[in-house]
Amino acid sequence: MDITPSAVSPELADAALASPALSRALELAGWIGAEKAVTACGTLRPAVAAEACGALGIDLEQSHGAAELAQAWEVARDAGFITVTGRHVRGSGLADMTTDTEAVLRSWLRAFASRLDLPGEPCWLCLTVLAELASADDGVASTAELMDAVRQAFPIPPGGTGPPDPRGLGSSDELAGQLRHAVSAIADLLSFAAAVPHVDEPQDDNRVRLTPLGRMLADTVFAVLAIDPGAEAGAAVAVLAGLPSSVSMFIARPWLAARTLAGAVAELLAFAESATAEKRMVAVSLAKDIGPKEVEPWRAYAGAPGFGACAREWLAILGEEVTADPRDEAWLTVDALSAISATQPPEAVPGLISSVAKRSGLSDLPTIVTMLRESGHPDAERVAEEIGRAPVTGPSRSDSRVVRASGGSVYQLKIVLRDVSEPQVWRRLLVPASIRLGKLSWIIQAAMGWDDWHEHMFSDGSREYPGSAALRSVLTRPEAVLGYTYDFGDGWEHYLELEDIIQNDPGVTIPACLDGAGACPPEDCGGPWGYSRLKEALADPGHDDHEDFDPAAFSVEAVTSRLSQLQLAPDATALERSVTVVRNQPRTRKKEAKRKR
Repeated sequence: MDITPSAVSPELADAALASPALSRALELAGWIGAEKAVTACGTLRPAVAAEACGALGIDLEQSHGAAELAQAWEVARDAGFITVTGRHVRGSGLADMTTDTEAVLRSWLRAFASRLDLPGEPCWLCLTVLAELASADDGVASTAELMDAVRQAFPIPPGGTGPPDPRGLGSSDELAGQLRHAVSAIADLLSFAAAVPHVDEPQDDNRVRLTPLGRMLADTVFAVLAIDPGAEAGAAVAVLAGLPSSVSMFIARPWLAARTLAGAVAELLAFAESATAEKRMVAVSLAKDIGPKEVEPWRAYAGAPGFGACAREWLAILGEEVTADPRDEAWLTVDALSAISATQPPEAVPGLISSVAKRSGLSDLPTIVTMLRESGHPDAERVAEEIGRAPVTGPSRSDSRVVRASGGSVYQLKIVLRDVSEPQVWRRLLVPASIRLGKLSWIIQAAMGWDDWHEHMFSDGSREYPGSAALRSVLTRPEAVLGYTYDFGDGWEHYLELEDIIQNDPGVTIPACLDGAGACPPEDCGGPWGYSRLKEALADPGHDDHEDFDPAAFSVEAVTSRLSQLQLAPDATALERSVTVVRNQPRTRKKEAKRKR
C-alpha cells in the first residue's frame, strides 16, 4: 500500500532510516544484492538464511534468532527493498534511500501499514494503541495504560475457549492473546522508532512516548481512514459504529472540521432522535465527545419526551438545571439495553436484568418489566418481553453481592502488601475455601482498597494459577503462601498466608474482615518506591501534591462495607459495566487523574 506521508522532512527521513526495523531491512536487502536463491514459497533457502543471519549479526542459536530474520525479511519486502521473482530474490529501490526523502518515508509507511493490516480491514486493536498514545498528554503513556485501553475497547464476551476470566470478560486465554497482541503493537512502534521509551525517573521504565515520526504515522493513517467531510451524520455514524472510541475521534476529525462544533452536535442529535438504539448510542457519544461548551443543540431537546432524556441527562451532568421526566431513567435504561442486547449471547440476559435492578433500585422482576414497559421507548415492549422470558438464575439481588457459607470450610487469610512500610498494609479475612481465584481477586481488591483498574496474577513463584482454580486446591495447609500481583506497571506484590482452616457457622456471611492496618496506596502512584515519595509529599503542607490522605487509616467497618457491596456474578459484572459506560460516559475513555510522579 503506497501512502503519502502527511509531513516530509530530512529529520523524519533520518529517523525512519535509523529505526531498528528499517535499518535491519536495508541491511538485509543490501546483503541480498543482485540475487539470492529462495524456496518455492518465496523465502530464503535454509543455507542462505544461515548466511544472512551471519551477515546481519543474528544468532540463530538464540530462540528469537529465526524470528529476527523473518521480521527483517517481511519489512524489506513490504518496504519494497526486495523483489521476489520465481526462485530468486534481489534488492531493489535502495538508491532512493540515500537521495529521496519522501521515498524513504513512503517505504517506511508501506512497511508499517502491513503491521496494521492495511490495505484491507485494519487492525483496530493496533490502531487503538496508536490512537491512545497519540491522544495522551505529551504523547506519553505507560504500557499498562495502553493495555487497559485495549481491554476496555475490546471486551471479550463470555463463552470463549479456555478458563473464564474473573471479570466475566470471556476466556482468560482469549484475554491473554488480546493483551499479547497489544504488547506486539507497542513493540512495533518501538521497532519502527514511532515511539521510544520515556524515562524521566526510575519508576518510569514502562512508559513510552510518541516520536515526531510516530505523530506523522498517526496523522497519515487516520487521514486515510477518515470519514468524508461531506458525509451526512448517518453515514458518519455508520462508519464509526463498533469502532474503539479513541480511533473514532481521529477518524471523525475531518468531518468535524468541515462544520462548526455546534453544527456537528446538532446534526448528530437530529440523526440520533430517530435512529436505532445502537446507532443512537454512537451519535450521542460522539456529540458528548465534542465537548461541554456546545450545549445549545442539547438544550433544544431538553423539553422533548423520549429522546429528550439523553439531553436532560447530559445537561444535568454538565451542571445545568433541567426538569427531568419521571420516565427518563427507564427510557435511558431501555435504550442502553436495546443497544447492547443485540451483541450479547442469551446467557447474558440475567446480567442485564441484574444491571436494570441495580440502576432502578428495584429487586423483583415484574416491577422491573412494568417500569420498562411504561418508559415510552419504542423498544420497550421487545426488551421487556426478552427480559420476561429470560431464566433468572442464582440468588436474588440482595444475596448475590456476597458469598454465603453453608457450613463448609472457611479459610482465614492474612494478606500483606509487600515492600510497603511505615505503616505496613495488611488485612485478615475469612473467605470460602472453595472460592475460585477469579472471585478471590475481587475480594482482595475490595479489602485492600484497590480500584481494579489493572491486570492481576496469582503465582506461587514457580507457576501461575488461572482464575478458575479453587483456593483450596492451591493453599492446602496452614502456613501455605500464595503470591498476588496487581498492576504489572506499578508492580504491587501481595502475599496471602493461610493462617487457619475453620468450619463456618451457616448463618455467618462471608467474606468478612477481622482485622488489618494501613490505607491502600493510591492507584498509579509508581509502586512501592513512588508511594514512599508520595507519602513524603503528602506529609508536607507546602508540597504541591499535599492533600488530606492518612497512610495509617484503616477501619474494619469500612472494609466490611466494601465487601458487602461486591457483585460476584461474572456476566452481570461485565454487563453492568457496559450499561454504565453506555449510559453515562462519552465514547472517549476518560483518563483517570494521575498523581504527579
